Amino acid sequence: FGNTTSKTDPGDSTYLVGAGVDFKVNDKLTLGALLGYLMASENGIGGDDKTLVEYDLSARYQIAQNASYHIGVAYGTVDNFSPADDAVVAIGNGIDVKW
Repeated sequence: FGNTTSKTDPGDSTYLVGAGVDFKVNDKLTLGALLGYLMASENGIGGDDKTLVEYDLSARYQIAQNASYHIGVAYGTVDNFSPADDAVVAIGNGIDVKW
């Protein structure tokens, strides 16, 4: 994407908006959700817009005072990035230890 804008060249625009929430179920379990929206345009808004909408769900469980286990699932829907736009799914987990 370029970096110039003028009356004849509307420039390139990229916007990312996200909102999320965490809910503490009890002292050990926290659930979370996130919604994200990305719009990228190579010819100004309304030109050649490419979009991505992502939905995330997560859980964190406190194993001990300084250790927790987390897992998350993300689902993304893409539009106009390629001729064969497919959904994107990512799953991750891990253990966090604080010293």
